[in-house]
Amino acid sequence: MELLNIELTGAPVRVTFEHDPAVAPGLLGVDVAAREIDGVDHTVVQVLLDDDAPGFDDSLLAAPVVVDLVAADGVVLARELLDHDQFRRQLRAERELGRSTLRGVLVLTDGALPPPWVRLAFLPVELSGTATTRLVLRRSTVPDLLAGVEAAHSAGELTDDGRRTAITSIEQRHPDLN
Repeated sequence: MELLNIELTGAPVRVTFEHDPAVAPGLLGVDVAAREIDGVDHTVVQVLLDDDAPGFDDSLLAAPVVVDLVAADGVVLARELLDHDQFRRQLRAERELGRSTLRGVLVLTDGALPPPWVRLAFLPVELSGTATTRLVLRRSTVPDLLAGVEAAHSAGELTDDGRRTAITSIEQRHPDLN
């Protein structure tokens, strides 16, 4: 189910959607910015949800939500899962124990995790590379995500390592939905 579809310009953007009927209930806004992670430029997508909004589906807080960066010709340039509060808590607990099993970026502000209604995705594309693309936010299911990974692997779009990485990421972020 598509939640949002906006055009990007290759520059930071912040869009709010208060009372916009074309946007899913409870989706307050999206912020797109640049961030360097481990020496690699990324486009960071931050989504703000309002779980008190009329018609908001509470399951959206932990549901698989995918961010696609789509070129003008329809080719998906990048696809990433948004994180969520439960996953961030697991990631932080693991890091505090000195482990590094989960695959994800731990973002802290003044030592605190982002609030539960904030979702983040880190697209491995430089922000300037998002010019003339569309940002598409979709709710998905674990079976659909896994089927998409297998289809991309079968089509030669994903290497064996890419396939394993994608499946691991899906299973780690949504273990209760497998």
